[in-house]
Amino acid sequence: MKRTIIIVAAVLAAGLAVMAHASPKVDICKAWNNDDADHMAILSRLTHSTRDDYSRYDEDIPGAFCEGNINLVDQWIDQGYVRGRDVEAIARSMGISYKTKPRTPQGRLYEKILDTLQYHTDARGITDIYHALASNIAYEYVYKPKSQCAILIRPFLTGAVKKIPDVDALSSYCNPSSQN
Repeated sequence: MKRTIIIVAAVLAAGLAVMAHASPKVDICKAWNNDDADHMAILSRLTHSTRDDYSRYDEDIPGAFCEGNINLVDQWIDQGYVRGRDVEAIARSMGISYKTKPRTPQGRLYEKILDTLQYHTDARGITDIYHALASNIAYEYVYKPKSQCAILIRPFLTGAVKKIPDVDALSSYCNPSSQN
C-alpha cells in the first residue's frame, strides 16, 4: 500500500511538472503580478543591469501578453518605452512566440519629443513638464499635427523659440479629453 501511494504520488508529480513545462504562459499568467518583475527580469535575462533601470512598462509587458494586448506591446516598443529585444526575451521566458516589429518614424519622433520635453528645464533648472503632459504633447504633435496642442508647441520643438510655452496653456490644450 505504501509503495503504491509513493508510485502514484511520483506519477502525479511528474504529470504536474510536464503540464507546467508544456504551458508556461498559462502558469506564468495565473501567478503574475508586478512583484514578480525582478524574477521575470532575471528569467528573461533583460539587458538592464538593475531594477532601477527598467520602467513600469517593462514590468507591465507580461501582463499585456497575458491579456493578449499585443498591440499595446507593439506601441510601447514603437514609442521607445521598452526595448524590443527585452520584450522578445520576456516573451521567450513565458513560452510565447513574439517578434518585434520595426519602429516607425512616428514612434521615433514621439520618443525624441518625449525625451526633449521631460528633460527640459527652465532658467532656474526646474523641470517644466511632468511625464504625463510630455506624453500627451508628444502624442498630439506626432499623431494630430493640426491640433491646438501641436500648433502651440511647434515653435519650441522646431527651435524657432527657446522658451517652452506656458505649462498651463499646454495642460489645457494637450489634455486627451480636450476637444482639439
